[in-house]
Amino acid sequence: MDVETDLAVVIEQLPGVLAGLQREGEAFPLSFYEQGVERYLTGIRHGDEVELECMTTSLQWTADPSVEYLRTEQAEYMFYALRDSYSAAVDSVCPWLAHVPAFVKWKKIVSQGQAVVPHNMKPSRPRRR
Repeated sequence: MDVETDLAVVIEQLPGVLAGLQREGEAFPLSFYEQGVERYLTGIRHGDEVELECMTTSLQWTADPSVEYLRTEQAEYMFYALRDSYSAAVDSVCPWLAHVPAFVKWKKIVSQGQAVVPHNMKPSRPRRR
């Protein structure tokens, strides 16, 4: 499977995922919609837990399990760490991009009211029910 565009697809949707993690009981999507991957995650925060369900349009693959649960703090850690790592990489590797209006807007949206993830927190594996 060619997953060359996955990072771009996730980064594009990161503001919605981060916002969704803050809202109790409201579904938020994370779609890997590119041809050949076509996986669709739906997350829902339930207090100290986030339910992630994976669906696909492929007839040749099925998620097993299709639903997993993470502690909310672990889900937040993963997505905020992605935000922080991506922003740091852009600043380091491609500093001119850090000043492009679209990136400035993205960074502002994903940073609104959110603290940087503590780097000493270690994510745990998702659990199945």
